[in-house]
Amino acid sequence: MRVRVLPAARRAVFDLKAFTELPYLFFVLGGFLAFMGLYAPFFYIESYGVTYNITSESLGFYTLSIINSASVFGRIVPNLIADRTGPLNMIIPCCIISGIIALCLIPVRSEAALIVECILYGFFSGALVSLPPTVFVSLSPNRGLIGTRMGQGFSIISIGLLL
Repeated sequence: MRVRVLPAARRAVFDLKAFTELPYLFFVLGGFLAFMGLYAPFFYIESYGVTYNITSESLGFYTLSIINSASVFGRIVPNLIADRTGPLNMIIPCCIISGIIALCLIPVRSEAALIVECILYGFFSGALVSLPPTVFVSLSPNRGLIGTRMGQGFSIISIGLLL
């Protein structure tokens, strides 16, 4: 395989000027905070249900599968809507709803409520995972810097995910 058209110049690894643009900076910081708490329900939903005697161990085993299966639809449907409304207009409500649903896990004490919680959290967290690349594209005025901005943005967001 050969490259058909070589780029005119070598692409930049860092674009520090991007951090002077407030929309880009706020999105990266918001993504850092959002991804800091995103996967906590994924890790603890099963033990939460079993510890508080909400589910049996056999049903508790499937709570993560319920979240992941709902996440499939959450990765597709909001992206289709974002094509019409804009990715930022879609990711902001999905992030807020995802956080509210995560907090709503506290009063859950029945199997039905836990399953609904898993479905809703899976859907909205799926949107939160799949929409950031399109937001980075919409926040990049220069199409030649999309990869650079996306890479440095996800590098910072990934630290929040690791925390």
